[in-house]
Amino acid sequence: MRSFSKYLSENKSTHIVDVVLIIYSGRFQPPCKHHYRVWNDILTLSSSITGCEVYCRIATSNKVSEESPFSFADKVKLLEEIFDVDPEYIVQTERPYFANEIVDPFTETYAKKNIAVIYVFGEKDDGREESFGENAQAVDLHDLDLTKLKTINNGVNYYEIEHVHIPLPEWSGFEEVSGSAVRSIILDEKLDQREKKILFKKIFGVVPNKSAMALLVDKIESAVD
Repeated sequence: MRSFSKYLSENKSTHIVDVVLIIYSGRFQPPCKHHYRVWNDILTLSSSITGCEVYCRIATSNKVSEESPFSFADKVKLLEEIFDVDPEYIVQTERPYFANEIVDPFTETYAKKNIAVIYVFGEKDDGREESFGENAQAVDLHDLDLTKLKTINNGVNYYEIEHVHIPLPEWSGFEEVSGSAVRSIILDEKLDQREKKILFKKIFGVVPNKSAMALLVDKIESAVD
């Protein structure tokens, strides 16, 4: 996926809005390198917007199941320890793709200003939330004209971004980095520690520290017990 920073010229301005709120919504079960790439690109995008205030947040829930073994607190810990994401950016929401817990305080704080809310979500998340409806747009963000953003009085802006493909070695049995690949690799007794270390570095960009690794293993193994 191309960097968001290429989508806007240096002097791009929103003009019609005073405040832009960019929300990166997802399950993050667990957060991996492709998630971080998107978040990093969102921060790059926010720094390129001029003429208004810009805020970025990550929205994710506390829902836990066998396929989603990580709680909100777990995800915060992994995002902070592996990817150095400031926990203040991460907000627990009941519905990450319709994050009133984030939007409502902003609309109250900036009640006298024109606010534009942008939800950014991955291609694989399309269809997870019925509230997207016809508002969800699969877009190349280099075509995004910030002067045409809907303000909060007219709805929100849902943008589905191109899937970030990070390949894994063929011998791993997986084509690319994904949450399901992480869960399967940790449970795979045929892979030795050296092989898992190679895969973890591909998946996370670094080998997670002992605390983060212990959390990953514990939650994934506990989910199938």
